[in-house]
Amino acid sequence: MALPIVLLRDKNQDLTHEQCLLAAFAHMAKLMEQSLSGEWELDWQSPWDGWKGGKFRKIVKRANPQRFGGLAQDPQSIHTTVQIGNELVELLSFPPYRLSDPDPRVKPLQVAGLDYPATGEFHADKQPSESRSGIVLAYDGKLGASTGKMMAQAAHGAQLLKILEPGWTYDSEPVQIVDNFDLEGVDWLLDVVDAGFTEVAPNSNTVKVGRFTR
Repeated sequence: MALPIVLLRDKNQDLTHEQCLLAAFAHMAKLMEQSLSGEWELDWQSPWDGWKGGKFRKIVKRANPQRFGGLAQDPQSIHTTVQIGNELVELLSFPPYRLSDPDPRVKPLQVAGLDYPATGEFHADKQPSESRSGIVLAYDGKLGASTGKMMAQAAHGAQLLKILEPGWTYDSEPVQIVDNFDLEGVDWLLDVVDAGFTEVAPNSNTVKVGRFTR
């Protein structure tokens, strides 16, 4: 089973690789919060329960504003808007589905071409020292994976963090992002290791999530 994540790709937006990863991290954290609230209807809760016991597979696709707007009107969609820097990044998800029976609402959407430039503007080492607090989301930039692929990995990180710390929420502390794992003053909490279905070799450590200690 796979959880679909759809990113609004608007040509008028000037997004970066890091902004998209942070948005996926936030979106997944908010989905996890809703899953624990007990407020979901059976049409979400049942497939979610079946999916979360598996391999946490996620598929990130893109939609233009017109298509995204239509999908967001669907009563089953869960829509997240995240302020990342100067941009509002929008994502949505539908309930997990079996790969052998893809959701017809997201099946036509494209995976290919979901890439943004990595500029490093959210790197912790370029922030004032006093901002080194809260959560750090680190991804391996050397893997050369697409933005869509790494968004899925960032979402894995949020899901695992929520399992590890059920009381944590995306809005409870700052979240910063770096493109390497070579950081001092971080208590690493979890690793995301990819199964190797697409883009990267099996057992690649794609993402680490930690908390700044100083």
